[in-house]
Formats: sequence, C-alpha cells, structure tokens
Amino acid sequence: MSQLKKLSLVAAFLLVAACMHRVETVPLSQTAEGIPSAQGDVRAVTSKDLNKRVTVEVKHMAPPSRIQSGATVYVVWARPDGSDTVQNIGALRVDKNLTGSLTTMLPYQSFKLFITAEPSGSMTQPTGEELLAANVAGTD
Repeated sequence: MSQLKKLSLVAAFLLVAACMHRVETVPLSQTAEGIPSAQGDVRAVTSKDLNKRVTVEVKHMAPPSRIQSGATVYVVWARPDGSDTVQNIGALRVDKNLTGSLTTMLPYQSFKLFITAEPSGSMTQPTGEELLAANVAGTD
C-alpha cells in the first residue's frame, strides 16, 4: 500500500472518530458563598447515539457537613434546558484530599448541572443551596 493511501486512510479514520465524539469542557462556577476555594469542571462527550458521557471533577471541596448542617454528601443534579424538572445524577463523594469525581451518561444535549450538599445521596429534589453550577450546551 502506498504511503499516500495509508495517510488517506488514517485521515478518514480520524475524521470519522471526530464525528462520533464531541468533547465539551465547562468550568463549574461558584453560585454560593461559603466554598471560596472550591473549583471544578464538567466534561461532556457526545457519542454517536447522541447521549452525553458526563464527568464532574471537583477539588478544594470542604466536607458537606461544613457547608450545610446535616449534610453527608454532595449531590449532582441535571436540569434539561426548557424544563423545571431536575434529576439526581449521583452522589459526589469528597475524599481526604478534598477532591471528588462522578461519571454518568445523560440523554440530554443541553442542560444545567449543579451541586448541592444533601443529607442523603438518594434525594429526589434538592434541599441544599446550589453551590457550583455549569451550563452544558448542545453543540451537535
């Protein structure tokens, strides 16, 4: 096989791979006082079936009980654009180094993601104050 043909095949493969996945990284913004050093971001990868693999990573997060009395865990929520409904997408546990991460799949293209301190990871509605948030926009 000629060198030019090999390069053409590699270029075609890379083009197909790029079309299958689109990566978007959005920083989490602080939406509440009391967590001055907290940082993080949301990475969303759109797959060929139009679902999004979402990874939330945070650092410098104080233990939830320091943020809200009775809180034991941070909960990550998603609110699809145009909807008032929120979905608990998982508990974000913070380790001794004050870092945490959560990865999940979502069927939404555009949504607001936010984090609250809650008494349980199985909450169906947020009761805590919105601490960090990001808007993930559908770019497909």
